[in-house]
Amino acid sequence: MKTTAAGALMHHARIRPKSAAFVFHEEVWTYERLAAEAERLARGLAARSVGAGDRVALHMTNRPEMIIVYYACFRLNAIAAPLRTAFKFAELAPILQRLKPALYIGEMGPYDNVAPIDASILAPNKRFIVNGNSEDHGVQPWEALFDVANDENLPVSPALYEPALLINTSETIGLPKFAIHTPATLSETVDLIIKHWGFSDDDIMIESLPMTHIGGLFSFLTYIQFGAPFVLRGGFDAADTVLDAIERSEILRNVATRLASYKGPRASQDNRRSPTMP
Repeated sequence: MKTTAAGALMHHARIRPKSAAFVFHEEVWTYERLAAEAERLARGLAARSVGAGDRVALHMTNRPEMIIVYYACFRLNAIAAPLRTAFKFAELAPILQRLKPALYIGEMGPYDNVAPIDASILAPNKRFIVNGNSEDHGVQPWEALFDVANDENLPVSPALYEPALLINTSETIGLPKFAIHTPATLSETVDLIIKHWGFSDDDIMIESLPMTHIGGLFSFLTYIQFGAPFVLRGGFDAADTVLDAIERSEILRNVATRLASYKGPRASQDNRRSPTMP
């Protein structure tokens, strides 16, 4: 069976739970922590009646919560629908009207262009914000998604050929369109990237491409499936700024040291690159 995005994360969380998956603002996120938070969110979403085929709008800059939402959606066989943060109200209103999301999860800043959207398109109780004072904006806080958990069993197997991702395109003429990916097409693309990018065991990557775009999405999915730790940045700065961050970062050196000294299953190429679970 194909290695899916959700299956790859579960694989690493099982065989090397304490290894670093990524670093954000000098905070290390292990595979175990990422998988646990995605599972918690999946159960919180299920408790709010989000299930297979339901669409969840993601609208934020690069941050850990975005990765958690992606994996929670994959876990539920729900459809992740990232929205570009550069879009304004005029573009977002028709997108959301067509999308009909079961929930919207965003951050202050980008949400300013969503706030005026009519409640008939996106009800206030379906709007969640990961940062800022939600009460002042009539939306719900991110933490509320974890308040109620669903104890029922979540899907065991991914729906390989059903939509898992609706990603919008940037159009010069007309409205943005949606491109559809299934777990199978995501898996095939990640496998091709791993095959041709020439990763090595010592690689530590930087993720500065927006994860609402296809390039940023496939980058982080690839890093996690391969097992390459990465530094998550809110966006792309000038090249010199990125390089300076690498040179200055003790986190990078510490992560490299920890991973280099790890003697467990990570040393096995088969364990890293060919997890067999769904």
